[in-house]
Order: sequence, then C-alpha cells, then structure tokens
Amino acid sequence: MVEAPLLVVLLWLFYPLWLAAGWLDYRCHRLTDLPRTSGLPEAAWHMVMMGQVGVGLLAALALAPSHAVLLGLVALGVLHLLASVADTRRADGRRRVGVLEQHVHSFLDVLPLLGLALYVALHWPGTGDLARADWSLRLREPALPAGVWIAVLAPALAFAVLPGWMEFRRAWQARRAALA
Repeated sequence: MVEAPLLVVLLWLFYPLWLAAGWLDYRCHRLTDLPRTSGLPEAAWHMVMMGQVGVGLLAALALAPSHAVLLGLVALGVLHLLASVADTRRADGRRRVGVLEQHVHSFLDVLPLLGLALYVALHWPGTGDLARADWSLRLREPALPAGVWIAVLAPALAFAVLPGWMEFRRAWQARRAALA
C-alpha cells in the first residue's frame, strides 16, 4: 500500500505535535484568564476552528478520496486559516498573547495545512478532463480499520475537544457572572 508510510508519519508525528500545540495553547489561555479577558467570543472562535478541523478529519477518515472531498478539504483549510487570523486579531488588545502562545499559533496554523498537503500528495486526482472528474461523496470501501479511527479520535477528544469545551464553559460562566 503506497499511502501507508505517509499515513504513519501523519498519524504518529505531525498529528500528535498538532494536538500538543493545541493543548499548550489552551494552557496559555488559562494563564491569561481568557474567560474574563477576551471571553466568550474568543472561546467560540476556538470551537468554530475545532469544528472545521474535526469535519476535515472525519471526512478524510470516512470518505473515499474524490475531487469533491479534495475541494472540501481545501475549502476547510482556507476557512480555518481565515478563522485563525480573525481569532488572533480579536484577542489582540483584549488579553496578552505572549511569545510562547504566538509560536504555538504558528504550529496550529501550519500543521493543518501540512496535513492537507499530505492528503493532496496521496490523493491528487488525475490530470484528465474535469468533466470526467469524480465529484462523488461516498464512504471508503473498505473502511479504515477501527484502530485508525481510535488513534485519531481518542487523542483529539482528550487534547482538543475536552479542553476546548472546558474553556468555552468557563467563558460562558464568566459571561453569566459578569451580567448578573
């Protein structure tokens, strides 16, 4: 299988680095008291960006490669980058974004694009006529093994979804307390 070495690199090198960078970003947010400084809007942006990445990961895992999937992943990558810029602009001036957090954001911006680049390298469509392109959305046949799904989703839940949800909840509570 041609894609096995690249998938191993993606799953066992870049993906854990990306999750670690995200977790470290949440730790930086805790140190700058995000719920009371930039608050709920920034926490909501983080949930949007996490959703963009989550949809892309689920699509790459569940769907057979096609022009439609590739185009969707590129669109998600661009939207994620734009959301990241908007998030940083929103935080600037509302809370201190230190040097460590700035470097972490660099990783968080680049690693999804690297994942996209690897996906494109693995599944670049043929150079044939676009009218004959495969624009279908269909499940992979055969499906990826359960171990791959677990290796991708379990760490994402532990290091991204759970910390993101906790940050959002703290920001929601801080907003309610400020309004009371």
